[in-house]
Amino acid sequence: YIVGGFGEQDGPTWWNLDEPLELTPTDNPNEFTGTFPCGDDIEYKYICHPGNWEYQEAANLDPLEDHANRTYNEADVVEYWRAQPQVKLSVSLDEAYTGDTPSSLAVKGSWDEWGEPITLTKEGDAFVGAIGNGTDDVIYSNTQYKYVIPGETEADNNWEVRTDAEGNRWAIHPQMNDVIVNFEKEVVTGLNQINTEIALLQTSAGIVVQFNGQADIELYSINGQLIDKTRVSNTYRKDLNRGIYIIRVNGTSHKFVR
Repeated sequence: YIVGGFGEQDGPTWWNLDEPLELTPTDNPNEFTGTFPCGDDIEYKYICHPGNWEYQEAANLDPLEDHANRTYNEADVVEYWRAQPQVKLSVSLDEAYTGDTPSSLAVKGSWDEWGEPITLTKEGDAFVGAIGNGTDDVIYSNTQYKYVIPGETEADNNWEVRTDAEGNRWAIHPQMNDVIVNFEKEVVTGLNQINTEIALLQTSAGIVVQFNGQADIELYSINGQLIDKTRVSNTYRKDLNRGIYIIRVNGTSHKFVR
């Protein structure tokens, strides 16, 4: 959208945020065009959504600064928005990532002081979601966020690890396409069948695994946090609180509910 000194000063298009002039998308991605009547020395600005000056273009993000009024130019480039009503997210795992694909993924950020996580939806190889309702929410472009595998408590959260940059991500554009390199804790979600020579028994206190000979045991929470790692002979016992767990016996995984 564009607002500015089009028509008469008291006309319906004079800096009218509720009825801005709408640009038309071209065949090129993120490119828009429009032709509007105007006088000499016209001033104008671009906005990404009607009804609020917070949706105007910005000159800088750190610190967040509004863009000055423009004068006529045949081709303009908007680098940043001050704020947007919604930021869409699409996040995938890096090609070098070696862990399991998380069974769930969420995003937390500064829009609510890192409060409630927003759960993302798995679509193909990516997790997708959005920050903001797309109507009247104000998501500033210096809003910070980070991806997390939610745990039962804050201490159990498994945060992404960034090696491409320091700090948190910023909600700079209406569509953010992100890549996760790794997580703080190993993600284990494999559900392969246990060898028929192994018996996994749930007890009132936890779990008992029976097998012949020695076995390497790894026990994880559903969020990938390592609980126990040991090598035992014939029997493995572990008392556990109620929850969902994954146990690996000689590299083969099994998911169970306590």
